[in-house]
Parts: sequence; C-alpha cells; structure tokens
Amino acid sequence: MYCNKCGAALENDNQEKCTLCGSDLFWVGKSEAPIQRMPMKWHKFLVYFSIIFGAILNLFTAMSYFTGSVYESEGVDASSVYSVLPGMKTVDMMYAITTVLFVVFSVYIWWQLKGFKVNAYKLVPIMYLVGSLIGILYQVFSIVIMIAAVGIENTGSLLPVVGSIVFSVIMCVVMVVCNKIYYDKRANLFVN
Repeated sequence: MYCNKCGAALENDNQEKCTLCGSDLFWVGKSEAPIQRMPMKWHKFLVYFSIIFGAILNLFTAMSYFTGSVYESEGVDASSVYSVLPGMKTVDMMYAITTVLFVVFSVYIWWQLKGFKVNAYKLVPIMYLVGSLIGILYQVFSIVIMIAAVGIENTGSLLPVVGSIVFSVIMCVVMVVCNKIYYDKRANLFVN
C-alpha cells in the first residue's frame, strides 16, 4: 500500500501515519485504506528538474533581453537593431520584465507542487499557458514592429516566424491538455 498524500510505500498495512510526510492514513470513524499508488515520475521531473532549470534558463534569457546581448548570437549589435527598429527596445524590455515575473510565478508553482498544496496541480497547465503566451506575444509584437519600420516587402519571409508561432500554440495545447489529464488523476494527493 502507498500513502494517499505523497505516494510513499508504507511499511505495513496497519500504519496510521505516513513515515515520509506524516499524513494520517486512516481517519476516525472510517475504514478507508490508503489509495493505490499512481506513478509520479512526471511530477518528480517537474519538481526536481524542469521548473527549476526552466526558471534559471528564463532568468538568463531575461538578462540577455535587458542588456540587448540577445542579438550578439546573430553578429548584430543591439544599438544597430534599435536604430532601425526603435520600438524593439521597448518590446525587449517588456519581454524581459514579463519573463522575470514568469520566473517568480514558476517558483511559486514549484513550491506549491513540492508541498502537495491544495489545488497546486491546477497551476501547472496555467504555467504552460502563460509561458507560451509570453513568447507568442513577443513574436507577434516583433513582427508588427518590423513591418511598421521597414515595410512588409523588406522584412523577408515571415514564414519561419509564423511557423514558430503555430508550433508554440500546438505545443502549448499539448502540454496544457497532457498536464491537466495527468494531474486530474492525482488530484487527491494535493491535500496540504
């Protein structure tokens, strides 16, 4: 048998408290036994790696947009980009700020998931939705600024950017749906 809160294996079937998380396994007046174990590999991956790594990566990304160093990978100086596309600096700063706010939101979700807080599982699809929305809006605003500054005929092919936006939307939908299904099956574990 396994703990109905954290999923830890129980030492014996008569145990009243989980040795790992300390939650009650049998309630007064009820003969309710602990639930059968649900695999938690995806949850552990999110809590122990993905959210933390994503937060660190997003902080580096935000810093590169704050400083303009994001353009160095293309061999272009940020001041050159901003002189041709003056609105781009504002968009870059807004993207950097929203990315930092997203990092704060992600860390909050990580803390909620780690502690199996009530309804924490409902925040995971929202996290994917917000993260995707930030990236999609940045791409859309970038396209609008390019078209406004140099005209659509001088922007080159927008197909890769549009393809990236479509791919982002598809991945967002997949991640939201998959995480909703995964966590809805494990909702009873989030009781703190």
